[in-house]
Amino acid sequence: SKIFSKMMLNVKPGEINVSFDMMQNQAIPKLSVTDTFYSRQIWVYNLTFVFNFGNSDQSSKNCYLYTWVESESGRGPNEICSALLNFLEQLEERVKNEDSPPKILNLFSDSCSAQNKNQFTISTLLYYINCRQTVFDKINHIFPVRGHSYILDVKNLMRFFVVPENASEFYKDIFKPNDIIINAEDVLENENGIPLYTEDSF
Repeated sequence: SKIFSKMMLNVKPGEINVSFDMMQNQAIPKLSVTDTFYSRQIWVYNLTFVFNFGNSDQSSKNCYLYTWVESESGRGPNEICSALLNFLEQLEERVKNEDSPPKILNLFSDSCSAQNKNQFTISTLLYYINCRQTVFDKINHIFPVRGHSYILDVKNLMRFFVVPENASEFYKDIFKPNDIIINAEDVLENENGIPLYTEDSF
């Protein structure tokens, strides 16, 4: 776990480190009315990408949240790859105008075969590095040893996304998916908001 965390935070010159993971699912609506607990709720999925820095800077500008509800799509490799491809395009726009843009992209994720560690994710990365005009010469996808590591930066960010029901100072009624993002923005005290992509072709 310590070795994997050090790898994520050890950003070498000419490289950029990004970790991503599916966060805890959120059921909506979340209301102060007890009856809603026994009613049919809908799950909100959230895939988060976090830039890793040695100083553990996790401001909103370094976090990208992709959210959708279960009625829109599932949470399999197709959805992960769709968000991953969009994130790579956003990342490309962000770094291509730098004086010395990074040439190596290191991606860190868990070894979940249904979402991250599969032929679809690898094919998406191969397509991007070989068929797209990109500043990157190489993309590494790094997995931890199962049962011994976890995605530190993403797990730390989870406290902003997961609605803390038992914390009255943060609790708000949640009617729709965007209310969760607004709740996270309030906790982060971020005026610009968190990038939110709810429409995509999965």
